[in-house]
Amino acid sequence: MKTYVMIYDGYVHFEVEIACSLLKSVGEVITVGVDKGIKGTRSGFNVVPDITLDQLDLNEVDAFIIPGGLPDTEELKDSKLYEVLGALNEKKTVIGAICAAPYHLAKAGVLQGKQYTTTLEPTDYDVFNADNFVNKDVVIQDNVVTATGSAYVEFAMELFDMTDNFESKDEKTGTMKFFKNQI
Repeated sequence: MKTYVMIYDGYVHFEVEIACSLLKSVGEVITVGVDKGIKGTRSGFNVVPDITLDQLDLNEVDAFIIPGGLPDTEELKDSKLYEVLGALNEKKTVIGAICAAPYHLAKAGVLQGKQYTTTLEPTDYDVFNADNFVNKDVVIQDNVVTATGSAYVEFAMELFDMTDNFESKDEKTGTMKFFKNQI
């Protein structure tokens, strides 16, 4: 299993850390950037992407995750990201976006006709169809999971589940309780 995580300057690493840790336990987690330059996280870590969007082989992608950050970051503005997201959505690849990242799904047309959630106020951005916004922590619609930034544990659980990695509902519940310190 191969999971790709889009990284860019200002992305919020903690929102995808649990998802990446779980998915790494069953396969590869590969970081992707617009270019190979260092990407500074919101918390000050510097990360170099493993590959660029141009090097991404869409046939190898089992899941694609976008962490939150600034929604209209210059780095992603006119990038190949939107073409990649559209192609992955057509293939029904699992796509996850958390916090402000659903902005990129909307801009790529991935959220067209789909319910979603986001930490952003949808009416403040013309890329969103506000009628499809659902005020919930996590929304799953077909192959797409969106989440608010504070629902990073739930986001991770749903991504792991959508990629068929839980053996049972009890395993999913137990894993959730572990990460929520409820055991």
